[in-house]
Amino acid sequence: FSVSSLLLVTNGGVLQITNDTLAGNLIIDHGGMFSGLGETLSGPLTIQNGGVMNTVNGSLATIIVTNGGVLNASGDKLDAPVTVANGGLLNELYLNVNDLLTVAHGGVLNVEDSPVDYALSLYVSAPIYNMGTINLTNGMIDIYNNDYSGGAGGLVNQPGGSIKLWGNGSLFSALGTSGSQEYYFGFVINQGTITQM
Repeated sequence: FSVSSLLLVTNGGVLQITNDTLAGNLIIDHGGMFSGLGETLSGPLTIQNGGVMNTVNGSLATIIVTNGGVLNASGDKLDAPVTVANGGLLNELYLNVNDLLTVAHGGVLNVEDSPVDYALSLYVSAPIYNMGTINLTNGMIDIYNNDYSGGAGGLVNQPGGSIKLWGNGSLFSALGTSGSQEYYFGFVINQGTITQM
């Protein structure tokens, strides 16, 4: 369905979408909840002040998670820029990052391992900039940036950024097959702190 201006989900209100498209501005605020399954969001979304979004296998547009907002994503594709701002929380279980993902100062990204396949934690074919906290709990950030299958993936842990590797948490940059490594450009730049916990 389509919203011509703004849809506000607040004060215990619930919006549920299954295998459908939502076009328009959406704000989840003050105890509002969004539950999506196979949804496509084509307009901007803000999750704030105790708002919660639970999504499975969705295709998500521009999102800002801030000030007590929580995004729980499993099997989703981030097809537009996503910002986890101060006070925002993104919990992910298998996520495809196809556009810029920013974890700002005070934001938190929790990467958990997939119950299906350890290699399916966080698939990155676009840049991630971290100035907040990334927790990898037995999960992996899998970075793709190559001439064959595309992607411009990389991870930049900026000053003040913290990446914590819990259990088997790891960072992986695809290096290519024998004889073709020169065409793979995945990268990790650390200007902050990376800690094995």
